[in-house]
Amino acid sequence: MTARVPRRVGALLLAAAAAAAGAWAASPRDVRAADAPAAAPTPSPLDAPDDAPDPRDVRRAAEDVLETSPQDARALRALLIATARLDDEGWLDDAIERATPAADGDASVARALGRAVLARARRVTPPDPARLREAARRLAPAEAAGPARDALALGWARHLLGDTDGAQRAYTRALDGDEPTAELAWKGIASLFARDEDALRALADALGRERPDDPVVLRARADLAEAHGGRAGWVVLRGRPDVLARSPRTALALARRLREEADDADAHAEALALERQALARGASDPVVVAEVERLWRSRPVASFADVDALLADVDALLATVDGDPWTALTTRNNVAFRLRDVVASFAARGEARTQTLAPGAPPQARALLDRVVRLYDEAVARIPKDAASHPFDRRWVWAGVLNDAALMRHYWTDVRDLDRAEALYLRAFELTDGAYMDTYDYNLQYLYGVEKPGNEERWFRLARRAAEAILAEAPDGGYVPDADKREAARRDAEALRRLLDERKAPR
Repeated sequence: MTARVPRRVGALLLAAAAAAAGAWAASPRDVRAADAPAAAPTPSPLDAPDDAPDPRDVRRAAEDVLETSPQDARALRALLIATARLDDEGWLDDAIERATPAADGDASVARALGRAVLARARRVTPPDPARLREAARRLAPAEAAGPARDALALGWARHLLGDTDGAQRAYTRALDGDEPTAELAWKGIASLFARDEDALRALADALGRERPDDPVVLRARADLAEAHGGRAGWVVLRGRPDVLARSPRTALALARRLREEADDADAHAEALALERQALARGASDPVVVAEVERLWRSRPVASFADVDALLADVDALLATVDGDPWTALTTRNNVAFRLRDVVASFAARGEARTQTLAPGAPPQARALLDRVVRLYDEAVARIPKDAASHPFDRRWVWAGVLNDAALMRHYWTDVRDLDRAEALYLRAFELTDGAYMDTYDYNLQYLYGVEKPGNEERWFRLARRAAEAILAEAPDGGYVPDADKREAARRDAEALRRLLDERKAPR
């Protein structure tokens, strides 16, 4: 059975909350417009183009302004940042050409132009050195002042040019940014010192003295200490409870270490407190939410009291992510799989891979089974109606969710609904053009071969398509043909073809 949402879902993004609009009801008690509080102005994507969930929205908003004001500095800066994020060669070339005349008169446009030129330089392998030099020149003022993201881009440009001292200065300046920016800056510094770990450790210690309250530096020091001292990383993190309380990512760095202590109940209790704290404080940070979900996916469950506590925490987690349909879907699928394992501990195996709650199983087990099915159904309900028009990576994940939901209706006899299972399998099959790794082999095989005979014509058509389409996840994160499953489907198609021909032959 599918273990969980495929690994490429490890990195999770939270969409911006949708704006709501209301209307005054016609009533004698209507508040007059003059007395009503003024509506808050709608933020423009041009205000913070780096932070907008979808850079395409930023680009469209910038183009709307530039249509009437071609040299509007705010719109040009936003256009450059959006096209750099989108990494489209044609859009980059167009934005760079249009913004270059304004860059000499506006420092913010000049730095944004440097970032766009850097993105363009990296479109080729190896990166274009002339463009790298131009990017570094445009971004040079960011070493002393300006947004930390510009300093980070300067560090990248200098790093690629081989200017290690200049790159280190720029990366160190970028540590002044928010945690995501500072984390990338530290990765740049660590890359500079990749061949000299002693020097990197010395630099981290020096930065720790200069920036004692910096959570990114604290985590870096913990990682380096742990590499040579086992639990030394714990000591570094535990020594700054104030930073743990302030930085959800740092709290989770300690929680992750504590979760690695498989048989230590106190360690898991401490981890749980840190995870709850991190979720409460970092609900707007997709990295925090994703890490909490990942840690809870393998959270120890030894009793129904543990199950109840997990379900309560899951409800809090789902409330946090429900504004983002993608994360709401994948979270439900992953949690359902974790709880399915718990239910399976009370199940007996039957024929054809079926499972049934064993005689004497406590009533809580059946209630939990129903909750698992409901979670899968809720996940399926969040697959968009236009799913077939989305990129293959997303369709692959949605197919996995559909497949997992179908498994419950197919193999768990307590909640069996073969028509529902068939519909879910077929939707997963169609969504990936027959490629999803488990849907045909073995699930549709079992369904039509064991539980729903009489569908040989449909089975033949599916087998013929699957023989050319089934994929497996590759270790590098891509997809590769699954030769064994394709061969199994080919054999099925041949056997079914013979069977159908025999039925049509005159007697």
